[in-house]
Amino acid sequence: MFFILTCKHIIFSIYDSNIPNFTYEKKQYHDTLYVTNIGFRLKGKYINSEGGNVKFRDIKKCYVLLDFNNIVWRAYHATVKQNMVNDDGINVGFIVGFFKVLAFAINMAKKNGAYPKLIIAEDRVPTRKRELYANNQHLFMDRKPDRNWDGKSPKLRIKYKGNRPSKLDIGYNPIEICREFTSCIEHTLIYKDGEEADDVIASYVHNNWQGNDIMLFSTDKDLWQLLRWPIKIYGQTNDQITFKDIHEHFAGTSNILLHKMITGDAGDNVKGVLRFPFKSTLSSFKRCDGTLNGFAKCLEEDGKDKARSLLIRNIKLIQFNWQIVHLHIMLDYTKRHFPIEETSVDVRSKWVQLCSKYQVPSLRNSAFIDIF
Repeated sequence: MFFILTCKHIIFSIYDSNIPNFTYEKKQYHDTLYVTNIGFRLKGKYINSEGGNVKFRDIKKCYVLLDFNNIVWRAYHATVKQNMVNDDGINVGFIVGFFKVLAFAINMAKKNGAYPKLIIAEDRVPTRKRELYANNQHLFMDRKPDRNWDGKSPKLRIKYKGNRPSKLDIGYNPIEICREFTSCIEHTLIYKDGEEADDVIASYVHNNWQGNDIMLFSTDKDLWQLLRWPIKIYGQTNDQITFKDIHEHFAGTSNILLHKMITGDAGDNVKGVLRFPFKSTLSSFKRCDGTLNGFAKCLEEDGKDKARSLLIRNIKLIQFNWQIVHLHIMLDYTKRHFPIEETSVDVRSKWVQLCSKYQVPSLRNSAFIDIF
């Protein structure tokens, strides 16, 4: 009999405080064994308990899932120094970079013998986590202020993603420009007002992974949590994320969520437990059952009383970090379909007009749109 492990629900049960533990149930699904523990995923393959490769079922549908804001800004910062500026002062290199990633994704899906369906996930005024962060600053007000703090408002002394540079004042919005180009391509736009694209993507994957092949393109390491499902994630150099990548980035562990709950997330300015000796407790972390309770128990068995005491004293901070770093999988997101209603000639004409408007000669060939 074959099973797949899926997350059922979350309970809070450590020292009478709200700290998440995870319980799992087994479900039967077709005739393929998928093991959701990331430790079993190696080089894009799934390995069964006997060590043999698990065969993928025949794929009929393929979803190319794009973290839109992430890819656009990644393309912008990669090309901003190349001085590809048009007459209007717009650095058009990011347009070429964005569509190179998109063309790579579509062509890879076609090579696998599947007809790809393009899904674009967008940030739409992500306010929920920012408000949650602002309302819980008392948990880490002893930390150093963000470099962008104005020195006046105590509530903004430390803010969500406040360690990043201020919003660029470049006179144009790369997101809006790329959105103009993607209007020529048949795709589905998904978003949720107040939520980040990460959570929208997680909810979409949760709803659609069964029976489908999903290829996700993003450099956001928060999305590596989604590897508990059999999907493929491609990162910085369009290489598939593997078990080795996860171990290298998260200090030899594959439990991404628990790691971030304790150590925080520097990329999003999420503060971890101050002075927690994670390196010296790594053996206990690896040996635990993947829950905070299990980690605390292993620390007690190993005589790491100081580390265990730090966990207990910082329970509220760890609980808050869970609310920030874990991905929602049950969002009721909005879907907008963009079917190409015009004739193919009109679409090509619109594409060429946009290429002329922004002076992007490398994309001006209307045959480029045939890739999509």
